[in-house]
Amino acid sequence: MSYENKKELLEKLDFGTVDSESEIDLDKKFIKTRDFIKFSQSNTALVLGAKGSGKSALFQMFSKYESVAKSLANIRDCDTIIVTGTGFKDIKELSTDDFIKLMEGNNINFDQIWELYIAVKIALKLGTLGFSSGENLKEFYKKAGLIADFRIFSIVKQLYSLMIGTPTSGIEIDIKGCKIKIGGNKSIDTQDLLLDIDQLLDQENMDCWILFDKIDELFSHDYAKRKSCIESLFRTYLNFVHRFPRIKFKIFLRNDIWSTLEFVNKSHISDKTVELKWDKTSLLEMVIKRIVLDKDIQKYIVDETGLNEEELFLSPNLETCFYTIFSKQVYKGKREAAVIN
Repeated sequence: MSYENKKELLEKLDFGTVDSESEIDLDKKFIKTRDFIKFSQSNTALVLGAKGSGKSALFQMFSKYESVAKSLANIRDCDTIIVTGTGFKDIKELSTDDFIKLMEGNNINFDQIWELYIAVKIALKLGTLGFSSGENLKEFYKKAGLIADFRIFSIVKQLYSLMIGTPTSGIEIDIKGCKIKIGGNKSIDTQDLLLDIDQLLDQENMDCWILFDKIDELFSHDYAKRKSCIESLFRTYLNFVHRFPRIKFKIFLRNDIWSTLEFVNKSHISDKTVELKWDKTSLLEMVIKRIVLDKDIQKYIVDETGLNEEELFLSPNLETCFYTIFSKQVYKGKREAAVIN
């Protein structure tokens, strides 16, 4: 191939966007590392990693490319449902004014809010999949309008408004059979709904994975409130382990934030944690996988190496493919590092 043609190929190189949210066809570029295998274990609850380590890419795979992600994780649709959330504001039926009002003040009961958020998110997903077992779930769907068009506006508005209110004493109300208990401290008990959800999952012999990403962006201008909110999510997880065992948490979080959190039994999560790290082989595979998305560049590498398309991603061949595009060294010399290093 002539120099001019090589230059044209170099200009066609595209390694993708900086952030996974903006990535087109992420499912075709995603790399199944050893960390992914541990993540896929049902008891893994915490996914740690530095900024840029791939937490959001992993979350995006299950959010936008669920069928591909499940296939990579060897998960069957009949065994596990996937719910993804970024915390409070991603329930579009809840207006910004409601959110601000709910979160204002210094004595926020985040434990109650997380339970309500999780119950609504999972109930909505179950509704879209056609599940309606359980008295409280059925009433949830009726009140929410799920039977008609899967909107949850009315139920979310009512439940959150109850939390915002300040009842003077504990009372119990019944919304068409859906019992809501309200205490004197802005509390709301969503245990009935969560119990229905867990029992339904158990009857169907299914688990529900609920993935949390970008929770470090909640209350980004209020460190104390953000810390309290995230600590509450982990307390909620620890409470769910025995009370609602069919609901599995997977929380994506930066290492530096995790190190600042303080809550009872934090050490109990250590064996349920995976930390995303990249080794040389994984980096090479990621780069090559993105390079060969362009068929002209793929053909050039095949012609230069004598390998066929299936052999390009074999571990022993990755460096050979890499150096058909890159020089061996940036600076010449025996002690200078190779480019990949």
